[in-house]
Amino acid sequence: MVAGLRLFNLDGSIKFDTTSLAGRYVGTLTLTGPAQGSFVVPGLQPGNEVWLNAQYYNLPFLSMQDALVRLSGSTTIQYNTLNLPAGSITDIHYGFK
Repeated sequence: MVAGLRLFNLDGSIKFDTTSLAGRYVGTLTLTGPAQGSFVVPGLQPGNEVWLNAQYYNLPFLSMQDALVRLSGSTTIQYNTLNLPAGSITDIHYGFK
């Protein structure tokens, strides 16, 4: 099922279409404390791209600059939070767009 918004004019042609921009949440990778590694996002279909969003908890605001979370290639999330304090939590949400 396509998600998004489509607006048509009176002759039936599409004037505005966000259906190709809508994303789908797939899962969350939760890291507790310092960690380093990679994770392959499963189930990527041809024509889709992976998106990610990292959120940090239980650490001072400026400590976030010491964390690295990035997309490598088309499906691999790499992370390095070794410089974050013990007890910190990193949630990496990912999905398809």
